[in-house]
Amino acid sequence: MMEILRGSPALSAFRINKLLARFQAANLQVHNIYAEYVHFADLNAPLNDSEQA
Repeated sequence: MMEILRGSPALSAFRINKLLARFQAANLQVHNIYAEYVHFADLNAPLNDSEQA
């Protein structure tokens, strides 16, 4: 069983602002950027509530 766990944001505010400035300089209409880490776990059984916390 493959468990997919969402992680923390991958970009700092500094990095987001830097990327947005580059997009604007390239005349791209990007208003926001978001990225997060995703973890994949190949398990023999589903995680219970206490294991997911």
